[in-house]
Amino acid sequence: MLSAPILSTTIDQLIKSVGVAKGNSDLIPTLSLIKSDLILDEVDNYSTDDIKIIAKLIELTASYGNKVLISSATITPYLSEVLYDAYRRGYETYCFFKYGYQKSITTVWIDEFSIKIANDFKANNTRFYNKRLSNIEKRGSNKVGLVLPDVDNRDELFEQIYSKLF
Repeated sequence: MLSAPILSTTIDQLIKSVGVAKGNSDLIPTLSLIKSDLILDEVDNYSTDDIKIIAKLIELTASYGNKVLISSATITPYLSEVLYDAYRRGYETYCFFKYGYQKSITTVWIDEFSIKIANDFKANNTRFYNKRLSNIEKRGSNKVGLVLPDVDNRDELFEQIYSKLF
């Protein structure tokens, strides 16, 4: 596990690394985290208590000088700021011991409308979010729903769906 170039795991396995203590059997996830970038998908689906632990995991990842990618179409500006601050705290620790001074953090925002790359998170985060909402409102919904009457057999159902769509 430690020598694998890519580790795919659940967040539950990595969370163990947040509370590792001397002699703890959960040292393996911590050692994996030392050399790994962290990718979190749909982080906004977790509870507030889980977010606190995830923020600590992000801080720990950054303290090793590793990158964090958060993927979510529905993350709020507040939650992204909380997670960014966790990364910033960890990265400050890393920079202090590695360089003796703070290096800037480059943040990238990507959606279906644009890509934004900046070193000033606080100035750009809410602006990107508001622009995204505006673009979604202009575009309108891209979801399609069908209301079909009850049918007795599957073939009839598929025939109705096909006729509505095409």
